[in-house]
Amino acid sequence: MQFHIEQPYIGGKKSLDKELKELTSLLGDTYLCLNDSKWLVMDSTPIIDEEDEDSEVGYNSKGRFVGFKLHLSCDEHLVPLRAEFTKANIHDVTVSESLLSPVKYGSADSAYDCKNLKLTAWQVHGVMLGTGQSKKIR
Repeated sequence: MQFHIEQPYIGGKKSLDKELKELTSLLGDTYLCLNDSKWLVMDSTPIIDEEDEDSEVGYNSKGRFVGFKLHLSCDEHLVPLRAEFTKANIHDVTVSESLLSPVKYGSADSAYDCKNLKLTAWQVHGVMLGTGQSKKIR
């Protein structure tokens, strides 16, 4: 198995997202085959970049920011399993299905509190997903 990213990197953020997804999926799947991970944790973190013309306004628990988001899932040992890179204005639940991996349990904050996501997690991946409770009904 070999993964190659051409150097120097000049692909832009869309290319970065594609390569990040491919790399974490490849490594995450290989890792899951070799380990008995039982948990999946999903969250996002802001990537503040007010200079990039593609950046957008987004919100997180600390308030407003301009830039992008890194959406990530990892196992109980903090090994990354899946990743998505989006503009800051993309809600976490929008990319959440692509962060799922076939483990037994999942945990996420209230941004992922969505009936359809929980149903997909269970039916497609066999993951029992628990989330914080959202004030909004989705």
